[in-house]
Amino acid sequence: CAFGEILSDIKHSYLSSVATRLAELDHRNLNQLFSTMEQQGREELRVVAIEPNAIEVTRSLEMRYEDQVHECRVEITTEDISDANLEKVADAFHFTHEELFTYSEKDSEVEIMNAESVITGRVSRPLLPLLEKGDEAPYRALIGEREMWNEKIDGFALGGVFDGSRLLVGNVVKGPAIIEEATTSIVCFPGWRTTLLEPGTYV
Repeated sequence: CAFGEILSDIKHSYLSSVATRLAELDHRNLNQLFSTMEQQGREELRVVAIEPNAIEVTRSLEMRYEDQVHECRVEITTEDISDANLEKVADAFHFTHEELFTYSEKDSEVEIMNAESVITGRVSRPLLPLLEKGDEAPYRALIGEREMWNEKIDGFALGGVFDGSRLLVGNVVKGPAIIEEATTSIVCFPGWRTTLLEPGTYV
């Protein structure tokens, strides 16, 4: 829904094929690949007015043992890969493989199949309104009555119509009734109790 959209962070995911043995990895090419994907993600977030300090980057590699048909997604740090930290990448793969499949083969060749960068723009959440509190009685919001279908009597019966903007937190509407909100109407069937809670949700 529209409300969920304005609360959601913006995420761009980029995946690129690498297909190389870890022992034969060209560090500079992989680092450049990550940099290119992340630069594209940052630019796309800039276009929608995400500030640089609200952007987070995560990296991962899809890895496997040689001749395997499935890969493991292994999260790595955003620092450039070099000979100094390559062993940490291998150790992270072995650990992940063991977590997923209960074993690892530390003497086997390790392959990298894909590299992924996820660039996330954190969105500021709007402040939700503070609603006035009341008791269970909803009558100040009652604006009329309307005929509605009642299955219990297999026919139409009068039910209360309530203005949702006038309900207080804690008010309980008992069915049959209708609660009219600006963007929707809520039907409260016979025998139901609908309670308004913070920050404007009904249960």
